[in-house]
Amino acid sequence: MDDGPRIGVEHCIGLQELTEPRLTPDGQTVAVDANTVFDESLPGGLASLAPGRLVEVYALFDAGSARYRATRIEPRANAGAYQLRGVPSALDTAARTLVVGGATFAYAGAASAPADLAPGQFVRMRLAPSDAASTRWTVSGFGSATTRPPEQAAAKVKGLITAFMSMATISVNGQPVNTAGASFPGGMALAPGVRVEVEGTMVGGILQATRVTIESDQSVSERGFDLRGPIGAVNAVAKTFVLRGQTVSWARPDLRLDNGTLADIAPGRQVDVRAMLAAGGTRLEATRLKFE
Repeated sequence: MDDGPRIGVEHCIGLQELTEPRLTPDGQTVAVDANTVFDESLPGGLASLAPGRLVEVYALFDAGSARYRATRIEPRANAGAYQLRGVPSALDTAARTLVVGGATFAYAGAASAPADLAPGQFVRMRLAPSDAASTRWTVSGFGSATTRPPEQAAAKVKGLITAFMSMATISVNGQPVNTAGASFPGGMALAPGVRVEVEGTMVGGILQATRVTIESDQSVSERGFDLRGPIGAVNAVAKTFVLRGQTVSWARPDLRLDNGTLADIAPGRQVDVRAMLAAGGTRLEATRLKFE
C-alpha cells in the first residue's frame, strides 16, 4: 500500500497474550487502531485471534510508547522462518544478547551482525523457527534494517519519528533526517512517536529535509490507501477483486473511473486504486480506479 500506513516491521510469531486493543506476540507489544487492516480471513478483526495462533504483523515502531502500531495483520498456517525488525533497548556485547520489547535474543552465531550494533538502533533479525516456544530466541542472521533512496535523489518518507536528538536531527522509521533547512507548515511539535511526512534529498545517507508535515491518525485514515498493480481474482457477484493480496470492493456509489469502465476490471489488468478502509478493517472500498 502506498500513500498510507507504512510497513515498518514484520513478525511471524505465535500470540502469547491478547487484550483489547493490543496483542503481545512473543514479547512485542502491538497496538491495534482504526487504521489497522486485517486479512479478510479474520472477519472479527482482533476478536478473530486467540493466544497461540500464528500471525504475521506489519507495523510501525512507536518510540514514544516503546511499542508497535499495527498496519496489517494476517494469519499464517506455518512459518519457515521468523523475522523481526525492531529497536534494541539493551545490548550485552559479552554475552552477545540483545533485548527487543520483552524478549531476549542471542546472536553469538548470527551471520552479518552489524559492526555498529547499539541500543536505539534499528535491526532486522532472522530467527530460528525451533525457538518459537522458547523464552530466549536465537538469531540466525541480520539483514538490512532500512531501505534508503539513491544518493542525490528526491525522496519522501512517511512514518513515525523513531529517534529525536534535536529539532534539527531526527529519524523516521530508522531513516536519519536533517530538518535544519526544512519548512514546517503544520507546526514544529516533533517528538518520538509523532507521525510525519518528510520531503527532501538524500545526501550521504541522510535525508536533507525541505518540508516536514505533522500528520494525525485521523488525517491518515481520511486520506485512505493507494494500491497499484495487476488485478488478481475477480468476484463479479460480490463486486470485489484482489490486488496485492488485499480484497478491494468497487461497490461504492461515489466510485470514480479513469481511463476505463467497470468492464476493464479483469485479472491481469493494471490499475491504480484509491480506497478507504471499510468498517471492520478487513476490506478496502475503492473510491477511484485508474486503469493503465
